[in-house]
Amino acid sequence: MRQTEGLAVVGVARPDDLAVARAVVDAGGYWVYMPPLKSKNEVDRKIGELRELGVTEFFVVQEAGQWRNAISLGIFRSDEAAQAFLAGLRQRGVRSAIVCNCGRGLRPM
Repeated sequence: MRQTEGLAVVGVARPDDLAVARAVVDAGGYWVYMPPLKSKNEVDRKIGELRELGVTEFFVVQEAGQWRNAISLGIFRSDEAAQAFLAGLRQRGVRSAIVCNCGRGLRPM
């Protein structure tokens, strides 16, 4: 698992499209993600865009519920770390990612 300041990567979508499961060390904190998309086709298009922008570490939420088809980009222990990561994504051209203070279990507060 790649870790940076306060980050525990949830999963990695690999170029060969193999599903990769990752354990989350500390799920509390701040989630950087792209809101749920309406269809698998939209998800696939967005994944292609992310790869073109050089973003290769992400996880597509596949469980049924309100987060299905969201794209997780990272979980951080502090708002500062999440905002810094988001700023880096913006510099790469990622525009639809946002930060959520989700506390424990990735439930928005």
